[in-house]
Amino acid sequence: STLPLALVRDLFFNAEGVRPSPYWRPVVTCSYYLDHWIGGGSPVVFHLNNLVVLWVAALGVWRLLAPRWGRVEALAWAALFTVHPVLVESASNIAARTDLYCVAFGVWGLVIAKRHPWGSLALVLGACGSKEIGVIFPLVYVAWWGREQYRWKAPAVAVFGFLGVRWLLVMQWGLEPLSLGLDAWQTAGGRAMALVSQLLMPLPIAHGGLLATPGPASAIGGWLICLLLGRAAWKWKRSAPGLAVATVLVMGPILIALLASPNQPRLSHGFLVVPLLGLILALQVMCQERKSVAKPIGVGVLILGFMSATRVGVWESDLTLFEASHALESDDAEVRLNLARTVVLGDPKRSVLLLEGVVGFSPRRKREAAAVRAQALLKLGEAEQAVEWLRIAAGSDTESAWATGTLCVLLAGSPDAESEDICRGAVDLLPDDADVANALGIVYARKGELNSAATWFGRALEIAPQRAAFRANLEAAHLASQRQ
Repeated sequence: STLPLALVRDLFFNAEGVRPSPYWRPVVTCSYYLDHWIGGGSPVVFHLNNLVVLWVAALGVWRLLAPRWGRVEALAWAALFTVHPVLVESASNIAARTDLYCVAFGVWGLVIAKRHPWGSLALVLGACGSKEIGVIFPLVYVAWWGREQYRWKAPAVAVFGFLGVRWLLVMQWGLEPLSLGLDAWQTAGGRAMALVSQLLMPLPIAHGGLLATPGPASAIGGWLICLLLGRAAWKWKRSAPGLAVATVLVMGPILIALLASPNQPRLSHGFLVVPLLGLILALQVMCQERKSVAKPIGVGVLILGFMSATRVGVWESDLTLFEASHALESDDAEVRLNLARTVVLGDPKRSVLLLEGVVGFSPRRKREAAAVRAQALLKLGEAEQAVEWLRIAAGSDTESAWATGTLCVLLAGSPDAESEDICRGAVDLLPDDADVANALGIVYARKGELNSAATWFGRALEIAPQRAAFRANLEAAHLASQRQ
């Protein structure tokens, strides 16, 4: 019953405690509903869906390459595509299926584009409806089939149709504008760089090397690479148009990242699957038109792929992932916050140290960091200091619910003038939290409003009937009311 509304809202519309996002991905939304309907919410079905779609994408890669490369060589590349370590996140993380669906639709659109060019329109629509990066597929079709084949027309119509519908949703529902992802690339400091980082240089380069370090050196390096790639594309525009287009596909994301954030062009793990497909397509074009170029690039990719295999263990848990990121980017504010949040229960003292002196947070991230720091201080028994950080973290949105509720409980027994307002906000955010309801009762009891106090003590006891303290508070409120 909730599916029709979910299909016209952002991806996390039905998720509790998650702020609105700019991601409209109706295909992925449908896949979640289907998985839940089949398995009743069992995670096994969701993971199986990811694996099946990965195999479908790999089969499409094999079907695409076989006519040009031969069945055996195409099978080898499809196998590499399936098991390459760069796909760890997209295959194992349920929420990362956006990449899998996008590339599966896109590659099968490439397969049928020759015989059914307009049949690829629906498939490219599916790719865009799975992840916004699907809008690059018309360029991929040009690189693969050539401009004279006009295989890109149907995908281009699909992309414009997708953007048009999305614009209507922005107007109707207030969905956040996307601007083809440029806003995300800006805030991520060059997230588009992943399109080239995973195209020719898998995971190891993502946290090391010239383009990974923010600052003037990486900006100069990025502009130099763009200059060299642009010169090569211009040189090949007549003799090897397919190779020229493939070169522009590599250069484009770097250029966008540099223009969007000239001081911090940094690589990202995003867009993992589409660039790996791009690698295979680029190698195919190179083998066709410049075979001498393909061999050294192929050898380099295999070496770097082997290096990236050593990083698979990093994905064992949140702790291993953020520890590895912190070891390489110890000054990155986002990395330190993620690690502090992960270790706050097991090592609260380290969590506090990680967040000391961190700068560069957005207002939302500052509140998140304040909540993590307060949680660590509470674990260390420093309630007074925790209250100060909880005041920063508290708010009226669902993401601030824990901080607001905890602040209410801590202030309930004190003469704080704001305790009533804080607790009333907390019960709105946490209507089923017995401790928050009991705390509001304590606030009213301190003010002498015994009837209101009894109401909230009764609510707390209704939520948690086994809590003797709540029953005692309710009885005390009734007794005091009778005495009055």
